[in-house]
Amino acid sequence: MAGRVQVRWENESAATPMGQLAYFIEFLTLTELWSRWLESCPLNYNSPNAPSKADVLGTWMLSVLAGHKRYSHVTAIRCDGVNPGLLGMDKVISEDALRNALKRIPEAQGTAWLDRHLSASVAPLLDAPWILDTDTTVKPLYGHQEGAVVSYNPRKPGRPSHSYHTYLMAGLRQVLGVEVRAGNEHAAKHTQPGLLKILDDETLIAFFIIEAKEDGSVYWHLTVVSPEFQGRGYGRRTWLAMLRQHNEKGHNAVSTTISARNISALNLYSSLSFRFSPPDMTFHWTKG
Repeated sequence: MAGRVQVRWENESAATPMGQLAYFIEFLTLTELWSRWLESCPLNYNSPNAPSKADVLGTWMLSVLAGHKRYSHVTAIRCDGVNPGLLGMDKVISEDALRNALKRIPEAQGTAWLDRHLSASVAPLLDAPWILDTDTTVKPLYGHQEGAVVSYNPRKPGRPSHSYHTYLMAGLRQVLGVEVRAGNEHAAKHTQPGLLKILDDETLIAFFIIEAKEDGSVYWHLTVVSPEFQGRGYGRRTWLAMLRQHNEKGHNAVSTTISARNISALNLYSSLSFRFSPPDMTFHWTKG
């Protein structure tokens, strides 16, 4: 192609560097995943001049989807004239406003809020047979961060790090949970506090991926009974054993997420006097 190219700037047209993101936003909007995530966020302001939840969470999500790793990178999406409007945002907030907004979310409530929505997105997949895989990643750190310890670090020897212990569905590589530990806690044994196994002699009956919260409660990220032991009464005995263990350790509440179509699980939790919150609807797209 050769010759002169005519370029004309249109002041009235909107543009975005992430064009395909509009389709994902449409999915979030039509399934009401975005609105439910927004409404249940434990972020509250008293000032009438404060940014809206949509502005805060929209800026956060767009920055993450753009691959940003630092708050300062948020400025790169302030030129986006399409996607913020699709999310109902009035503006893309500054990095300082985003940092201060996330600090206002109570840690225990914020973690429970995110865990609930993340667990709901994968719960329907757990009805099919699958294998649990665990993986440890060493994350080099720069600056002063909690848990930054100099230990095993093959890429940056002598550099402080965190250890990420990740639970995944083997094959799909679907992440079910992540535990962030200090840099010197990279061995597999440090995965055990979040992974509890139920054994009958040496036979694995069930396992739980749990997280102890700072408010004294426990969140069950994942609860699984081995297929050959399902329908034989092991479920109720296992759940009661877990509840007794939590009680002995002084935990004051247990919460989790289950699929509404799992009738046996609903009956089990009902018989154990669990209370059910209003349901969330999750859609999964499958090819063809």
